[in-house]
Amino acid sequence: MRSAILLSVLAASACLLGAVRGHRSPPPGQGSRPPSVSVAATDAEAGEPDKPGRFLLTRHGPSKESLTVAYAVSGSATPGKDYEALPGTASFPPGQTRVQVDVLPIDDTK
Repeated sequence: MRSAILLSVLAASACLLGAVRGHRSPPPGQGSRPPSVSVAATDAEAGEPDKPGRFLLTRHGPSKESLTVAYAVSGSATPGKDYEALPGTASFPPGQTRVQVDVLPIDDTK
């Protein structure tokens, strides 16, 4: 039986979620636009015993400061049973625009 996992970005301080939104100017007095973060499944076919799934979080916009984002995991796959539980946050060091989140399947076929 196949199980599914979905990773959704929840929040970050001074961050817009989702895809980059147009080239609008920030409100007066608020300086530059905050970064935004998008998520994509770059390897959606995880499997036992040793084929991880991968999500790529991409930061758009300013990257001079570090940024930590929270994410939620949902779907029919169970953390701790079907895959190793994920921490629920990802950190972008200054200047880094991509963070990979690996989903490691747990081999229960033995």
